[in-house]
Amino acid sequence: MSEELQQNSNEFTNTSDFNVLDFMIRSIIKGLVNTAIPVRVDTIERPADGAGAGYMTATPLVKMRTASGEAIDPVSLPRLRWFRLQHGTAAFICDPKPGDIGLAIFAQQDVSAINGAPEPVQPGSFRCFDLSDGFYVGGFWGQKPTTFVRIEDDGNITITAPQTCVINTNAQTINANATCTVNTNKATVNAPESEFTGNVTIQGRLSVVQLISGTGGMTVSGGSGAAVTGSLTTTGDVTAGGISLQGHTHSCPQGGETSEAH
Repeated sequence: MSEELQQNSNEFTNTSDFNVLDFMIRSIIKGLVNTAIPVRVDTIERPADGAGAGYMTATPLVKMRTASGEAIDPVSLPRLRWFRLQHGTAAFICDPKPGDIGLAIFAQQDVSAINGAPEPVQPGSFRCFDLSDGFYVGGFWGQKPTTFVRIEDDGNITITAPQTCVINTNAQTINANATCTVNTNKATVNAPESEFTGNVTIQGRLSVVQLISGTGGMTVSGGSGAAVTGSLTTTGDVTAGGISLQGHTHSCPQGGETSEAH
């Protein structure tokens, strides 16, 4: 019996022909069949956002052993197909990066002829559960995230993006049954036209560079009132302190009062 077989044998191995045959079969299977192993991402073939998932190289994190029990440095797996959460043309793009830890799982048959097409193909060879036919699923023992989407079953969703958050869409609707709050140092809305169907309250100062159109009227109350620098034009009357600009009266030098319409 070889050194490797002696290492894997026990006191019952040679007690019967069945035990010997069972031991030999188990040893062959362990040497040929690969199921799943934890791996570290080394390099990744990351496509642009408009392309699908690609391939990576990864190193197994569990070393193999010689027949005498000495560890053997693992060999990098050169072509693992990696996973992206996707259905149809909709995808959640959060691709692996070098240093990530995941699980490599190995197909039952040769998958080298599969290129992403939906139709079944003939296996490229007769190999089974081989290290060359691996797929990568990641996300184990990850680092502390700084950019993330948190979804809780209590109904709360948090999106954290320390740099930028860009939404590209043709139309967007936000339905907030309670309140909607925007906290920022400065907000800029680039739109040829904006419409507010309800009341608008401005607690700070309002600076108008171009034009304000109030089709339903306009009311300014509280604070120091309203100040206009430049000309003020109105097609209706102007009332100040209950006195009409168009229909006010004032004393005449010759006695009596005079009513003037302006």
